[in-house]
Amino acid sequence: MRIKLIERGVAEVVLSRFELSACGVESEGVSPKSSQGRQLLYWIFDALEGLCGLSRGGNFTFVECRPYINGGCRLSVGYTDQPSGRLYAFDCVDDMLDAMNNMQCIHHNEYFNTENMNIYQIGDKFFMFFSQIPQEGKLSQHDLAILNEYTASI
Repeated sequence: MRIKLIERGVAEVVLSRFELSACGVESEGVSPKSSQGRQLLYWIFDALEGLCGLSRGGNFTFVECRPYINGGCRLSVGYTDQPSGRLYAFDCVDDMLDAMNNMQCIHHNEYFNTENMNIYQIGDKFFMFFSQIPQEGKLSQHDLAILNEYTASI
């Protein structure tokens, strides 16, 4: 992996075909859709934080992937100071509903606040997006653990 800090908050990451293959990902598959793609992105985010001091810290992060003909790829990663919501992807509606049900249980018969949450179906996947999480209504550690049990945050 080759990392180049382009400017404040922007980095370029180049991965070889061998590195992608070792992670079980092809250059066209660098995406948070698969668990291997998510793991690769987390690995890249960790490297950018450790080597360049770039941290997502709950802010919006833009990642663009450009595959190379030789099987490698170049990723442009941009960090902003704009707060970001949280996006969770579920393989089926049952998993999403189970997660929501378990989140409600911790609040002792109170309903989980869905005011800042949107649910989308794209293909056979279901996405839960929290557009903003007010300071007083932050997701508890328990709720985050429940969501992460079913799917990884994107």
